Amino acid sequence: MTAESIHLGRKNDPSQPWLRTAEHADQEQVRTWRNIHARSFFHQSPITSTGQQQWFEEYRNRSDDFLFMVMAADQSIGCIGIRFRSDAWDLYNIIRGVHSSCSTGFMATGLAMLIAFAKDIRPGAVRADVIAGNPAINWYLRNGFAIVTEDECSHQLLFRDFSAPQSKTIP
Repeated sequence: MTAESIHLGRKNDPSQPWLRTAEHADQEQVRTWRNIHARSFFHQSPITSTGQQQWFEEYRNRSDDFLFMVMAADQSIGCIGIRFRSDAWDLYNIIRGVHSSCSTGFMATGLAMLIAFAKDIRPGAVRADVIAGNPAINWYLRNGFAIVTEDECSHQLLFRDFSAPQSKTIP
């Protein structure tokens, strides 16, 4: 992540989400959401304030690593991260922290904006590793991802296309 602030989408349209890079002030909210949903992550131990701040300082020094807050007007409703590792973009910390009827579909729209942003920076596949049993697996499949491999611990997903929701595993 660079030190510059990045905004994606139109923040003046309350009917649509917009994204902004996470700031230092967002870290307690991200940590709280992450700890509430700990069973959906590979690292399930609670994240401490000190651990979150250490991670954030390290994150700020990595290029091609972006954590965005998903915004509904001026309220953050979730976060979504993407980083370039080896030869592909890797999604991480996708958390819907606030559930409200006015933000239905905002995380999916945010995902689309994030993938477009990443592919503009550097071409590459977009993947996600999802822990087995995470109920979000169906959200990924509805949003253009396909399961490419799986075992008793995890599902490895690959983004195919937003226009074609996947309902089954791709060999």
